[in-house]
Amino acid sequence: MSDAATEPIVCPECGKDDFKMPAHLASHRKHKHDVQPEGRAEPRRTPASGFGATTLQGRIRDACLGTAAVAAITDPRIYIAVEGTVDQFAISWANVAKASPSARRYIEALLTGGVWIPAIMSTIVMCVAVLMATDKLPPQFNGLGYYALGQMDPASVAKLQAMYQSQPAAENGGDPVGPEAAADQ
Repeated sequence: MSDAATEPIVCPECGKDDFKMPAHLASHRKHKHDVQPEGRAEPRRTPASGFGATTLQGRIRDACLGTAAVAAITDPRIYIAVEGTVDQFAISWANVAKASPSARRYIEALLTGGVWIPAIMSTIVMCVAVLMATDKLPPQFNGLGYYALGQMDPASVAKLQAMYQSQPAAENGGDPVGPEAAADQ
């Protein structure tokens, strides 16, 4: 006796044939082959879909917006630029995490802090200090420069100050440079 209800349903993509119900095949095709069930439109996506505070996408988005809010202290356009691109950024990196378990571990570690946040902050401090020492720090970042000076070894700060104090004014046209220029603005 051949009953259509007991015959296995075969996946047209991979040939797997142990599905008892069409809904099981539809679920398999959706999750394994990224094929939407027939008769259904593409799921409606809103910018906020998948961005809950507990999802990886939501946590990436929140971290980016929080960082941009801090950076916007120096230039408000930074926040606007990040806000306009953050959804696609979060989706892309969540997809990377979905595809690679090792990448997911790194992304999760970045989001939770741990040893990453101090490492990133100390790298920023070093970069800002180098930019200050070479007179390449834009004036709007002076606040970061003073933060970097506060994080530096006092002996190194004293050496930098001594270099700027001993530099003849004629070398730079009489304009102050380095920390002195930051204090004037």
